[in-house]
Order: sequence, then structure tokens, then C-alpha cells
Amino acid sequence: MVLTCSLVQAQGKEGEFLALAREKASDENYSLALVDIDSALSYSPNSVEAFKLRAWLKQKMEDYEGAINDFTQAITVRPDAETYFLRSEMYQVADYHRDFVINDLGNAIALDRNSVKYLVRRAHIRATTINTVTGDLEYNKAISDISRAIRIEPGNARLYHIRGDYKFELGDRLSALTDMNRAIENDPQEHSFHGRRGLMKLLMEDYPGAAQDLTEAIRLNANQEEYYRHRGHANYNTGRYTGAVTDYTRSINTLFAQTQSTTDQDKLTAITEKLRDLYLIRGSAFALLERDGEACDDFSRSRDLGERKAYNYLRKYCR
Repeated sequence: MVLTCSLVQAQGKEGEFLALAREKASDENYSLALVDIDSALSYSPNSVEAFKLRAWLKQKMEDYEGAINDFTQAITVRPDAETYFLRSEMYQVADYHRDFVINDLGNAIALDRNSVKYLVRRAHIRATTINTVTGDLEYNKAISDISRAIRIEPGNARLYHIRGDYKFELGDRLSALTDMNRAIENDPQEHSFHGRRGLMKLLMEDYPGAAQDLTEAIRLNANQEEYYRHRGHANYNTGRYTGAVTDYTRSINTLFAQTQSTTDQDKLTAITEKLRDLYLIRGSAFALLERDGEACDDFSRSRDLGERKAYNYLRKYCR
């Protein structure tokens, strides 16, 4: 009876300190919250809740090694799928070898075989990080994970989209299109599905089909710059140069506005590269429409952004 009462008292104290820790954490007083968690653990040294809360706080404080250690202690006391998943996230943030991430996700999946989230996450890791043994991305394994997720949630349109992307990267383009068709059938109002299928068709040189899909994507969401850029390419390649100029102009204006709203050098570099290419191809469309003055302006802009090919166009059209 005395032992039981002591255990109840310890659990009560643990709960009090964890409540204090959460309150301080909500005010972003993370260091003080850690003190309360340490006090909770002094009463309940194997408190999984305390370990997980402390791991969360350490993550917020960018102490990723500390977070990994606390998740490990929680797993040692009571393994569960979500804690393996959370530790896998920390392994990735801390730049551990991908095998640590894959292994933890495998453990999470083994403990919760019906979790689509864990399967999608493992597929993403397999498709975006190189297997250091083979030197390849593991698209086949990623596709297998998503296929398993689809068996769990056959009506989930985004899963078909993801699998279609992986198949396309693997070179299985017709099957990829089939998956994109399924995604659109399940959710015809999702603009990104139409936009992605349009890009696939563009890369497969089905320019009329690409233009049709991208027009639908724009109807559903008129604010995506890349839809205009991609439809411009489809129009250009079918000889619809006026339509191409209109689309390229919309894309250029959007990208130029983005340069005024960011100071991130990586973003600015990426935008500049897109503008450089767009000025060159819009200039080519202008030239084909015999609008040489506008063509020369665009070729000059492309040249000024570092495009070497622009010199050839300037010599040809702008003497």
C-alpha cells in the first residue's frame, strides 16, 4: 500500500511538472521548460511523455543530437511507431546517413502497417537521397511503398500523383500518365494534377495535350507562374507564337515581381536563370512573328543575364 501511494504521488508530481513545462514552452521559454521536465523525470525516470516533450523542446532549440537521444530513451522504454518516425526526422535534419532514417521508418511501418504517412515518407527518402552502396536513387522501392499506401487508401488522389512522378522519373512514362489520370479522376479540381500531367505531356512532346492540361490548371489556379511558362512552350512548339508570347509575358512579369520581394540569393539566382531563358525564347517567338524590335530587346535582356546563345540571335536579327 505504501509503495502504491508513493507511485501515485510520483506520477502526480510528474504530471504537475510536465504541465508547467508545456505552459512555459507555449510562451517559448524553452530553457525553463527543460528544467521542469528534468524535475518530472526525477519523479518518473522512465516517463516516455517527458522524454518526448524534452525531445520536442530540444528540436525547437536546434539541439538535434539531444532530441535524438531523448527519442532513443523513449523508444527504449516503450517503442511506438510515431516516436520512430519523429526520430527519423531528427536523423535527417542532423544529416545522419540515410540508413538511419530508412531503418526508423521501417520500424514505424512495422508497428503501424496501415499508416500511409510513414510509407509516403520512406518513399520520399528513397526517391530523393542516393543509396551510397548502389549510387542510385531508389525509385522502384519508392514506387513499391506508394503502391502499398494506395492499397490502404485507394481513393487518395495525391498518392497516384506521387507514384506517377516517380514512374516518370524512372522512365515509365505511359504508366506515369495512367497514374496522373487516376489522380485527376479522384480529384478533378486539384490544379497541380493538371499542371503536372501537362508538364509530362510537354516533355513527351504531346504539345496539344500539354496545352489543354495547362489551360485547365490555369483555370483552376491562375497564380502559378510555371503553368504559363510551360503552356508557352507548348504553344511555341505548335506554332502558336502569339499565344506563346502572351504566356511568356505573364510568366516574366510574375518572376520579375518576385525579384522585388526577396533577398534570398539562391531564389534570386533561380529566378534570374528562368528569366534569362524566357527572354531568349520570347525573343525567338517575336522574331518568328516578324516583330524584330521586340525580339532584339529580349535577346539583349537575355544576353545581359548571361545567356551566350543570345549573341547568335542578336547577330542574326539585330544588325
